[in-house]
Amino acid sequence: MMKSNLVMIGNVPIGEGIPKICIPLVAKTKEELVDEARGLMDAVGDLVEWRADWYESLKEEGSLLSALEALQELRKKKPILFTIRTQKEGGEGHFEPEEYEGLLVKAIQSGLVDAIDLEIFFESTLTKKIIDLAKANEIPVVGSNHDFDKTPSSEDMVIRLRAIQTAGADICKMAVMPEGPEDVSKLIEASRFMYYNYADRPLVTMSMGKGGMFSRVCGEFSGSAITFGSLGKTSAPGQVEAKSLKEALERIHQIYQDEWK
Repeated sequence: MMKSNLVMIGNVPIGEGIPKICIPLVAKTKEELVDEARGLMDAVGDLVEWRADWYESLKEEGSLLSALEALQELRKKKPILFTIRTQKEGGEGHFEPEEYEGLLVKAIQSGLVDAIDLEIFFESTLTKKIIDLAKANEIPVVGSNHDFDKTPSSEDMVIRLRAIQTAGADICKMAVMPEGPEDVSKLIEASRFMYYNYADRPLVTMSMGKGGMFSRVCGEFSGSAITFGSLGKTSAPGQVEAKSLKEALERIHQIYQDEWK
């Protein structure tokens, strides 16, 4: 499927073959975290995104490392993508720049995660520091941008994706909100244009909400290397149940192989 350079998240290659399925873990307490992690051990999915912004005690001293240690049994089976989603981009908590930076630094230096998500447009100086630190620790960075209000123009989406790539992220991610079918088409068009004309690393793109579900299963067509599926709880609107998502991805892959192998 992919022409862009591969990125390894743990033992999972991102940027080749069928798009990989990432399952969000959105627990609020330590007990929920352990319980949800146990349920993900043998579930469908290639990797897990721990959405740490949901975690109520995240800012308490020692809480982050304690939570990451609790995820290590799960990590033996599925790589962990560490994410703090800010309110501005659809997250659950408010984070001052120094809090956001400090938590990402701890996660990177802990040796307990396989990749981090970084909101590229959060703060430019912070962005460079985190990417440099992640590279020094050989932790891949998913550079992300989320627009929960609208779908920008195709040109603007390509500009944003190119900016994420230029900033040095290993994987470039964009999620937007559609107001109609034409917006879903616009996202797919921008993703394909970026993929074929500018991308030298994996892309992750999606149109959110129920109306955008198609974008979550057509990554082999749009050039998107990861798709997010759910096991009950969702971290963003429009996420498809993981088992159904896997079946759809495999069916589309088979069609492509039969038609254009």
